[in-house]
Amino acid sequence: MLLLYWTKPRRSKFQGDLDDIRIYNRILSPNEILQLADIPMQPELQAYYPMNGNADDMSGNNRNGTPYGGTVLTTDKYGNNNAAYSFDGTASGITVANTALLDSIGSVFTLSSSVKYSNIIANSMVVGKHDCGTPNGYILSIENNNVSFWLSNGSSWNSLHTIET
Repeated sequence: MLLLYWTKPRRSKFQGDLDDIRIYNRILSPNEILQLADIPMQPELQAYYPMNGNADDMSGNNRNGTPYGGTVLTTDKYGNNNAAYSFDGTASGITVANTALLDSIGSVFTLSSSVKYSNIIANSMVVGKHDCGTPNGYILSIENNNVSFWLSNGSSWNSLHTIET
């Protein structure tokens, strides 16, 4: 299951805003990443959630999300109303049905998201796909106000952490 939040005994639920999530089945070039906001849909795009009034997947793959709990539409990074989601940090998130096409073990992929947050001390998952209790999938999170990315090789977790935000 792809979750746009996660909790585990040592992790907290995300509190902040999300806008424009894309998942590709290839690595994007540095130039593509810089131009991401202006890139049209591409065949490799596996999921695209612009958060424009709903949590629908606009990639054409029909992987629509379902908001729940304290998840509410909010203003996006450009000032557009109802074009991003805000999460209350307690019982909110967006779920997407499980599909192997969003798995990452043994394959290259790109995950991008615009995230607004402040003062997150605990580990809060922003976007992730994995089965709880099993080291598989990926997790983009905020830990101690720094971005972290966790990736599983199928038997253990490996992580990358920023040292500044």
